[in-house]
Amino acid sequence: MSSTELGAFTDVDQAADAGQLVRHLDAVSSVLTDAPYRRRKWELLQASGAMRLLDVGCGSGSDLAALVQLVQPGGIVSGVDKSESMLTEARRSVEAAGLTVELKHGDVYTLPWPDATFRRLSL
Repeated sequence: MSSTELGAFTDVDQAADAGQLVRHLDAVSSVLTDAPYRRRKWELLQASGAMRLLDVGCGSGSDLAALVQLVQPGGIVSGVDKSESMLTEARRSVEAAGLTVELKHGDVYTLPWPDATFRRLSL
């Protein structure tokens, strides 16, 4: 993938082939799924049952299943992305996995939830 094509990630829905970008992200994610840094990221999150987590820029949903596992039982996982193409793929992914995840269109600057819905954590 060229640097010009990679620049399309800033506006996936306007890309000539949004599906290619989704497939690229999914391929990268599948390689990194069990990477030590990813496992460490989840440890640092210190998530527990009944927590409410938000994946900002959830993309095609590659982290959503892991987040759901961290907050069960009783937790809620939400995802937000500014790309409808990415959200469509994320919806397919969570549905295929039988997960309950709240997915909404938006971005970090205009979250579609009331203030203080989520506790702020940074990784």
